[in-house]
Amino acid sequence: MTTEAAGPIFLYQSDTCSGELIANLRPGFDCSLIAGKRVWGVRINGRCEDIHDMFGSAVCVAFKAAGSNRAIQLYNSDSCSSSLMAYVDRRTDCNELARAVTARVWGVRIDGVCNDISDTDVETACRTFGIK
Repeated sequence: MTTEAAGPIFLYQSDTCSGELIANLRPGFDCSLIAGKRVWGVRINGRCEDIHDMFGSAVCVAFKAAGSNRAIQLYNSDSCSSSLMAYVDRRTDCNELARAVTARVWGVRIDGVCNDISDTDVETACRTFGIK
């Protein structure tokens, strides 16, 4: 499995993106190398995001669209302040994302604005909000 992220995406086992770098998700990255590693923080284009803690294999699926300027963000937080779960856009495979990330979506960030939504599963949120 490889990732298709456009910008620099660095993975950390720290909510604050400090400490040891686990991986740099770049085009062609072999996600099997980090499949069993836990990821707590992701630095995307210089900004640290406290993500919903997940295994590296799930992060590869959930953050494929992170480099897209049209992507929206799915959160397991009503205020979009923590527990970022995924970036989705029109190219996201919502079925694949639902297999990788099973937590419920509570908030979505669209064009920089957080929206508290009725809690839903990842696949429904992806299909509802990811096509922009």
